[in-house]
Amino acid sequence: GIKKDIRESCHYYKILADFGNKNAIVIYANMLLKGEGISINKRGAAQYFKKSADKGNVKSMLIYANMIMEDQSLYHYKEEACHYYKKSAEKGNEEAMFHYANMLYNSEGTETNKKEAAYFYEKSANKGNHEAMLKYGTMLKNGIGVKRNHAMASNYFKNSADKGNIEGMLNYGLMLKNGKGIKKDLYLAADYFFRSASKGNIDAMYYYGKMLKKGKGVSKSLGDA
Repeated sequence: GIKKDIRESCHYYKILADFGNKNAIVIYANMLLKGEGISINKRGAAQYFKKSADKGNVKSMLIYANMIMEDQSLYHYKEEACHYYKKSAEKGNEEAMFHYANMLYNSEGTETNKKEAAYFYEKSANKGNHEAMLKYGTMLKNGIGVKRNHAMASNYFKNSADKGNIEGMLNYGLMLKNGKGIKKDLYLAADYFFRSASKGNIDAMYYYGKMLKKGKGVSKSLGDA
């Protein structure tokens, strides 16, 4: 065998990457990003992730776009970030779908398109992204970019909540409390408010405290409220 040498390994991966080897490009990009066998160089890493993205690597498309959005000095490249999020999203990456939907919704790097944002939020949500579930549920609840549907909104809020999203817990609790799109259930609403409040959600604390004070859905306890 040979002695482990990360620095030497990095040297050869760079040679391979510069010759266009797809796997080497990704490996070398990660080594630059993490400082493995070489000094950390995020700008250099971004260049190699872009090379990988341009060769069709879906995850590299996402990483490159993320690096642009996370670096204030690259923020003026938001249109490019949007482009790579879109490419990755169209190839099925659920995280890219969520970020691309955000950009469509907030007019970042592209024109506002709430209908298309809803489409990508839904796709991301249906792949298990709890943040997308919350966003799509909110759009369904308010009829933004999609036809208003409280029953579907409740379902997406519940799915988000059950994946640990504290805003999802709050919103599902509100739907249960108000009987919007779902049968009114104050006891279950209180449970979701409590779960969200326990994780630090201020609004959930308010609603749970209010239910404690009035004894709705919970045993009345002025001491806790």
